[in-house]
Amino acid sequence: MSRVGQPGPAVVRRGRAGGMMHGGLEFGTWLLETGDGGWLEAIAALAATGDTEGARRQLTRAHRAFAAERDVPGIAALTPRETEVVTLLADGLTNREIAARLFVAPGTVSIHVGRAYAKLGVSRRAAAAARLAEAGLVRAGAR
Repeated sequence: MSRVGQPGPAVVRRGRAGGMMHGGLEFGTWLLETGDGGWLEAIAALAATGDTEGARRQLTRAHRAFAAERDVPGIAALTPRETEVVTLLADGLTNREIAARLFVAPGTVSIHVGRAYAKLGVSRRAAAAARLAEAGLVRAGAR
């Protein structure tokens, strides 16, 4: 297992216990092969300095770029926070659990969810999760 700042493949996967889940090796491979974006280096550098919030924001930007390349409707239009919220939603968290995780009010989460639904063209949590799976940002059926 490699440490931050050391070479080696890094596939981020956090389930119920902790946050974003990515579409397995497909996203990890893209992250490693996209030298022009410098995603992995930027994320590792931020994490190495202890800026976990900055690293998380950079990872969200990388997700959006990955999804945009896959041309999934609505994904590229999501803000970084909307992407984070619907990814946690796809992990099976309730609005209240998402709010606690992100240190915001449940009403704020509801607003992000509603805006993300509109951009994704969906009206249910399962449909939003399916759209993220289609984009390769989460594994279908994973919790």
